[in-house]
Amino acid sequence: MKVTGRYRGTVGVVGAGRFGLALAAVSARHGYQTCLYSSLAQRAARLESERCLPEILPELSRLPDEVSITNDPQVLADSCTLVVVTVGSEYLGDILRRIGPHLDGAHVVVHAVHLLEGEGLRGVTHAIQQGSGARQVGVIAGPMHVSEMLLGLPNTAVVASAYPAARDLVRSVFCSPAIQIYPSKDADGVERAASLAQVVAFAVGLCDGLDLGAASHASVLTLGLAEMAGIGTRVGANERSFMGLAGVGRVVDAIRRAEPNYQLGLSIAGAKTKAARQKLVKEAPPEALCVPVIDAVMKAAPHHALDVPLVRALDAVLRGALGPEDALRGALQDIRMPV
Repeated sequence: MKVTGRYRGTVGVVGAGRFGLALAAVSARHGYQTCLYSSLAQRAARLESERCLPEILPELSRLPDEVSITNDPQVLADSCTLVVVTVGSEYLGDILRRIGPHLDGAHVVVHAVHLLEGEGLRGVTHAIQQGSGARQVGVIAGPMHVSEMLLGLPNTAVVASAYPAARDLVRSVFCSPAIQIYPSKDADGVERAASLAQVVAFAVGLCDGLDLGAASHASVLTLGLAEMAGIGTRVGANERSFMGLAGVGRVVDAIRRAEPNYQLGLSIAGAKTKAARQKLVKEAPPEALCVPVIDAVMKAAPHHALDVPLVRALDAVLRGALGPEDALRGALQDIRMPV
C-alpha cells in the first residue's frame, strides 16, 4: 500500500445514515479505530451518548467502542487517511464544503454516491477532487445490503480507482470471509454503471407496474443494460464495468428488493392520471436518483451523439409527455433493440 503524504491510521466514515453507521460498525469489528463524522451536531451528540440510532438502523443495537463520533471536520481530517463518504446526494455539496478544505494529498477518499453531472456525465470522484485537496479518490458500488452485512451474510462490491492506495485501503479495511470487495482501475466506468443502473431499475419497475408480462420485463432489462453500456463506452468507460457488480449486479439487486428507483417505476405505472404521475415525480424520494441521472443523460446526449431510445422514453414519462405504456412500447419497438 502506497499513500502519498503522512499516513493516519484511523478509518473515517462520513455520514451517519444506514450505510455510514453499518460501515463504521464493520470497520470497528475488523479491528480498526473508526471516526464517524456527521455534519448534524445533534445527531453526533446523540450518537456519542446513546451509541445507536434505532429509527435509522434498528439492526445495530450499539456502535462498537472503537467508533468515535465527531462533528468537527478537522478532527476527521487529522485522524484519518481513508475517508469513506456515504451521504445522500442531496447533502453532498454541503458535506464537501465542510470537509473539503481539511482534506489533503495524504487522504484517500472513496464515495458511495451514484450521481452523474455535466456534459461529460462525470461522477462524484470529479466533484471530490474539485472540492477538496484530495487527489487519491475512488468509488465503491455493488449489491451490498446493510442488514445482511451486519448479520455476516455474504456481500460483494467493487472499489474502483486509478490509485492503488484507494483500492488497497478499502479492501484491507472491509474485506472479510463474509465481505468480498473486488478492485478495479475503471472508476469512470464503475461510477457510470452504478448511476445508470438506477435508470434501468426504474424502467423495469415501470414495466412490472404495468403488468406487461415476463417477456417485456426481460426485453426492457436487455435494452436497458445494452443502453447503459453504450452510454458508458461512448464517454470513455470500459464496457466490462457495466456487466459487473456495479452494473448488472446493482440492477438485479434493485429489482429483487424493490429499492427506491424500481419502486418509483411501480408507483408511476400504477398512477391513473398524468397529474398523479407528475406528483409522484415531483415528490420522488432523494434515493431515487434515476430522475437526475436521466436528466443528465438527456442533456449530454447531443454532445456525444448518444443513442438512447429507452432513456428518451423514460424522460418523456417523467416530463408527462407520454404515458408509461406508450413510452415503453415505443422503446421496445425501436429497431436498435440488441438481439
